[in-house]
Amino acid sequence: MGHGTHVAGIIAAVNNNGIGISSIAGGTGNGDGVRLMSIQMFRENDGAEHANVAAGIEYAADMGAVIAQNSWGNNPGVITSDSNYKVAQSARYAAFNYFMNYKDEKTGKSNHSAVDGGIIIFAAGNESAPMAGYPGAYNEYIAVTALGPDGLPASYTNYGPGCNIAAPGGEYYSNQFNHAKETGCILSTLPCERDASGNITNGEVYGYMQGTSMATPHVSGVAALALSYAEDLGKSYTTDQFKEIILTSVQDINAYLLDGYVKYDSNGYEMQLAPYRNKMGTGLVDAYRALAAIHGMVCVPAVAGEENVVNIKSLIADGNTSINTLEEIIIPDNVRKRLGIKNETIFGDDLIFECENTGTGVIKIVLIGGGDQIGGGNSMGGMRLEKEIAIIVRDNYQVDPDGNLEGSQGWL
Repeated sequence: MGHGTHVAGIIAAVNNNGIGISSIAGGTGNGDGVRLMSIQMFRENDGAEHANVAAGIEYAADMGAVIAQNSWGNNPGVITSDSNYKVAQSARYAAFNYFMNYKDEKTGKSNHSAVDGGIIIFAAGNESAPMAGYPGAYNEYIAVTALGPDGLPASYTNYGPGCNIAAPGGEYYSNQFNHAKETGCILSTLPCERDASGNITNGEVYGYMQGTSMATPHVSGVAALALSYAEDLGKSYTTDQFKEIILTSVQDINAYLLDGYVKYDSNGYEMQLAPYRNKMGTGLVDAYRALAAIHGMVCVPAVAGEENVVNIKSLIADGNTSINTLEEIIIPDNVRKRLGIKNETIFGDDLIFECENTGTGVIKIVLIGGGDQIGGGNSMGGMRLEKEIAIIVRDNYQVDPDGNLEGSQGWL
């Protein structure tokens, strides 16, 4: 009950109103959030005929939708290849292809100025299987795996071929949280009935759920934010370029999926993490990194409470640059205070700094292009260059003697 409402709330619940949850792209309630279109394709407890799904997807494109959010799919292994999917589910495939390539008949334009087609996002599935289920596994769609509250693969998530990116999906049990089991899940909106005075007469307003169904709207919400930001900046992308931004703007999770590393699954049993390495997608979806990529900023990961060394030259033209002089670090006061930045210094090509707090912030580095000093007046030299760098500070994991991970990676 309420699966679709729960998914919708993750994307679009109103933010910063002191009620319920803050969503990914809901805005303030003043018309500045994402717009949702609910498409009825399924019969209660009966699944959906292919023709109904196809009609719903095509209708969404015709009505202006640009992101197809799909927290559903077939069991993994029923379809085992892209070519088999095209044949076995030809109506669905044709409809999604229509959505991806939609152009208005009169204007010849797509449904969004920032991208030339539709973006399709699917849940990878909840069968603990080493592959995603179709349609999500198809190579042109984004299939989302799920992490628990500890930032590690949820015991139910599918993984492996067809899986593209990970997101928070929740998990009923985690040995790192001493809360009620359900609070390890994702809190979101639920359907309810109200009387004329607005009092709830049936149902609950909010509740907890878990699943790749809950992970998928996190990615859809980030995609909506990125499209909105790109539009604000007057930027536009092909669908492939935009998907690359989402799938490469991620936090690494492979560092926590090594031989000997374990967690406890939803039943309290030891769960080996190495089988999930390189199989959860490119990494954990990161809204800040996605927006920074749209802006054109380089993101630098850092660890709270440790000395961080960043080779600046490697961030410019992939290290293939003749810029070799760092002149200055500019740290806004609000960023310094928020992240607790201290002991920053320049040593050769390296920027060295410490951060006491987790969070994000933008700093500037001043470079000299074309010499060892800035030209002007009575001197000959190079040009003063400023480059913005987004610092993303997270906690670090520690591994106890039994191979259990301690600490918090953080989700967003």
